[in-house]
Amino acid sequence: MRICLAVAVSSVDFFEVALPRIPNLRGVKHTTPSFPNMHMLLAKFGRRVDVVQGNDSTYVEGLAIGIEGVIMQSYVGLALKRVKEAFDRGDLTAARQDQVPAVSDRPGGWGSRSNDDFAARCYA
Repeated sequence: MRICLAVAVSSVDFFEVALPRIPNLRGVKHTTPSFPNMHMLLAKFGRRVDVVQGNDSTYVEGLAIGIEGVIMQSYVGLALKRVKEAFDRGDLTAARQDQVPAVSDRPGGWGSRSNDDFAARCYA
């Protein structure tokens, strides 16, 4: 996990320490595109830890490793519903196509200038 102070904390290490101490700790909103880290969380903790993607533009990729929850822009909800339905049918071509509204250049989206500027300030 990254904090805007450029401090990196391993999600796996965090949950190893925190789960025994915080009985109602349930999950994490994972906002970085670090799929190996998200995958390790699922592999190590299974369903004891809910991993929710904080980026709707990588929903198909998250589904592929077992993450079903995603924080999304309100206007792409129907598109991401179609992504999930296509993925569940095994139709990856349709799932990728239905994800296009979530990856298009939009204000605040991963491809936008405002997000790049924020990332540069936080992770420099």
